[in-house]
Amino acid sequence: MRKRILVIDDEIDLVRLIGHRLAIAEYEPLTAINGKEGLEILNEKEMDLVITDIVMPDMDGYTLCKVMKASKSLAETPVIVTSAFSDREQEFRNLGVEDFLIKPVEPQKLLDSIERALSKRPHKRQHKIVLFEKDVSPAIRMAVSQFKDMGFKVDVEFIQDRTDIIREVLRHQPDIFFLDTVQDGESAPEIVRQLHNYVMTREMLIFVYTSESDSHKKKKRFFGRRRSDQSDVVKACLDAGAHQAVEPWDRENFLSVLFEFCRT
Repeated sequence: MRKRILVIDDEIDLVRLIGHRLAIAEYEPLTAINGKEGLEILNEKEMDLVITDIVMPDMDGYTLCKVMKASKSLAETPVIVTSAFSDREQEFRNLGVEDFLIKPVEPQKLLDSIERALSKRPHKRQHKIVLFEKDVSPAIRMAVSQFKDMGFKVDVEFIQDRTDIIREVLRHQPDIFFLDTVQDGESAPEIVRQLHNYVMTREMLIFVYTSESDSHKKKKRFFGRRRSDQSDVVKACLDAGAHQAVEPWDRENFLSVLFEFCRT
């Protein structure tokens, strides 16, 4: 897969030229005309490297770098600054940028800087994720596809057989396991406890959620189960060793978890 590089500069012709050269060098370039637009792209797609100018409208390069360094998900993304203002190099170096190049930048010099920056970045490993949900919603499946399209390396398995959840999790040995707290058989807290007793899944992150499918809503009405009862189950799962509760269970929160834990 080609490395994704975001080029940010308010000189549109220059952005196009750099993007063209990056494409020839077999990178995947994306472009933005200011820091604000660049940050929006960074929050939507994972980038391997950012090239940014300093003086731009809406959000300048210095503010962008500060925001990135303060963000847990963006702090490790290498940044190369290009500018005609050589006197600002040290303040950017203090922020931890990978390189500071004086405009106009020779094409080969920029490519060499990119190669050095990318060579320092550790390779991202593929994350294994198992999600247990009897009726996997189209929104969740769409979120998985979107996440992969962003360039993340994930292998997602859906378990829909309730008969032996623990056996299936042990077979896959995922990094992250999403567990529905609404169970027909063995309780969700007991599943969490048993998984933490196995050496091979002791370090696995378990996220619990409460499904809201039509069948589950009918079941709760039939048995008179109150929302507070289900909250008690979630709390019991957390007490048993679950990492975090994902509430409400929807596409946005599911993606948020994946973003946070699969960026390395």
